[in-house]
Amino acid sequence: MTGDPIDDPNDCRDRVEERIKESPLPNVGYFHRVRAGTKQSAISHSDPANLSMSVPTSGNYGICASPDDTLVLIDIDDHKDGYDTDALQHARDELPDTLTFSSAHDGEGRLYHVPEDDGQTPSERLKNVFGSANISDCSWGEIRTHNQYIVGAGSQLDGDGCTKDGCQSCATPDGGRYTIMQDAAIATLDIESLIDILSEDRDVDRDDDDDDKQSTIDDAEPVESDDGVTSRSAADDEDKDDVQTPYDAVDDLDVVDVAAKTIVHAWNTDDSHTSGDGVRAFYPIWGKNSNG
Repeated sequence: MTGDPIDDPNDCRDRVEERIKESPLPNVGYFHRVRAGTKQSAISHSDPANLSMSVPTSGNYGICASPDDTLVLIDIDDHKDGYDTDALQHARDELPDTLTFSSAHDGEGRLYHVPEDDGQTPSERLKNVFGSANISDCSWGEIRTHNQYIVGAGSQLDGDGCTKDGCQSCATPDGGRYTIMQDAAIATLDIESLIDILSEDRDVDRDDDDDDKQSTIDDAEPVESDDGVTSRSAADDEDKDDVQTPYDAVDDLDVVDVAAKTIVHAWNTDDSHTSGDGVRAFYPIWGKNSNG
């Protein structure tokens, strides 16, 4: 059942907590403190131990989607320049009514329960299809599933905490407020529908499309040139996409190997100098007396 908008900060907090608890979302913590007057997390929100099942009674707070749960947060910002109007309309047509916030700058934050699909959480499924669990390339907004959060209704930005150029509203006593735009039960959205919605946007690329391209390239017949050199065609070479995101590149690094090639003078095998947590200690290149 859909109710009227809610503006009162305390009523917003109570309603958000109630909607989370009555939803089919896993019974885990989602709430964390955000620095007063800002959108900046006050704690490490990626640590589940820092997430509470109760909304803070005062101050700003966030609602965090974690990789092991089924909460998906959808930010819609139709004030962005050059967004794909057809893709946004498709999204609005396909997304079911759900608990929805109005942000300090009239953006829209939606909360959904996206059940696991074939044992994969929504975070894992989006990672497999689009190459990222958090989709920031969408022209009309962002999808958050992996240790990212939205600011909760009942919070408020002030003039110092506002990061939007030219904004005058947040510096006023009643400005910068996050409210409940639509009071509704948190809806269930299946992952295939979400993938379809994102695939309609011109700025979102699918990694599985790249896999299909690579399969075609791998299966292509070799081409022999006039000088006898056998190779794939130039067109096939142009289709190859070996570009990694910076995050993927970091994940692929062997940190021990990197350390050995950069800062390690020698590994320390002296038991009296171990780190105490099973991590190998070392003498750094800038001095043997400075144990790393």
